[in-house]
Amino acid sequence: MIGRSLILAALALTAAAAPPTAHAQSGETDSGGTEYRVPMETKTIYTVLDLRAGDRAPAVYRALIPRGYAMPARPQVALYLTEPNVPRALPGQPYNDYSRWIEGPVAIKVALASTGEEGYFPLAMPVSSRFEYDLGRAAGLPKILVEGAMQATPDGAEVTTKTPGPGGRPAVRLRFHRASVTVSDEAQRFAHNRYKLFALLPALRGPDLFFTKFTPEPVTPDGGTAPLPAPALPSEPEPGMVDYEIEPDLDALDGTLPDLFALRGASLADLVETRAMVPGLYWDLPQVLRLRSGDIGDGGGYDGVAPGPPGQTPAAPARRCASRRVVRITLPGRRARRARHARVRIDGRPFRRVRVRHGRLRLDLTGLPKGRFRFTVRARIRGHGVVKTTRTYRTCAHH
Repeated sequence: MIGRSLILAALALTAAAAPPTAHAQSGETDSGGTEYRVPMETKTIYTVLDLRAGDRAPAVYRALIPRGYAMPARPQVALYLTEPNVPRALPGQPYNDYSRWIEGPVAIKVALASTGEEGYFPLAMPVSSRFEYDLGRAAGLPKILVEGAMQATPDGAEVTTKTPGPGGRPAVRLRFHRASVTVSDEAQRFAHNRYKLFALLPALRGPDLFFTKFTPEPVTPDGGTAPLPAPALPSEPEPGMVDYEIEPDLDALDGTLPDLFALRGASLADLVETRAMVPGLYWDLPQVLRLRSGDIGDGGGYDGVAPGPPGQTPAAPARRCASRRVVRITLPGRRARRARHARVRIDGRPFRRVRVRHGRLRLDLTGLPKGRFRFTVRARIRGHGVVKTTRTYRTCAHH
């Protein structure tokens, strides 16, 4: 599940911005990454798709994998749409930017080039929360702003997303029907969060390589950080059939993302059927979601694109302003030269963990919307306390 938790853990994948009643907990991992725990209840529809037969699908798939990642043993496309409820689902709770929204990725399976570890790389991530959209983009997540809602049906659940406003374009629709069917082991692993989510930062551009790993933990009464699950809720995902429909060129729904498919003279329809019914899963899961995230390295991105078919020139989409600004900050005091990492907050909310070299750091504001933001930078130096500085920057302004 990629929700607010990921975004703030991934800021970097969609934590500490959970409402105060949710009691989000955060800290550093032994490897220097970031870890968060957030109580929530998620309602999610999952499925995993095989590629179309023939040579075209593997060729397009390979062209979509950025530098730093590689082809997996078995190329597949996974997707889900989830409704996170923080800290739990409440009757009558309206959809909003912070405690109930819709989101989910359409992702291809990849392998980390340096180790061979397999995970999923999101190509597009519809989200109905403006807050999640803005922070997610700053985390390198290919967010696309949509409207959406999940509702129960007589035999399952359904969620539909579309671009905002009257006449909005459909993005992703999933409808789950309970049925006694065999669901693939890969879909089970995907639903159980067995894989890391891999990304580029900035989104779909790089050069930074990034990961986020989700681990659901059972809710307990100790400490009061989350409610006990209702006894009627299943402890495992329910199998069934998923009737799905996906916009073949999701990146084109948001002009601030690179349109990876159009640049290759292709669409998602070259990889998989964009409308079909396949086995899948539904899971209503109360949990404390543990999110671990961190840098993998740099040097990621795309060297170029395959030429499109003759005469095919994608139309330039309308673009909303998104920051391309990168700033450099020098921490105050001599002891700052000992710092190795710093934590950055944006308007009081967790934003990103960055490297510090010789007391200086590089802060990438790419993807933030137009506005004025206050950044607080804190670096803890072993045996020497904390160094702190505050800066205010405008995005989408002339510099």
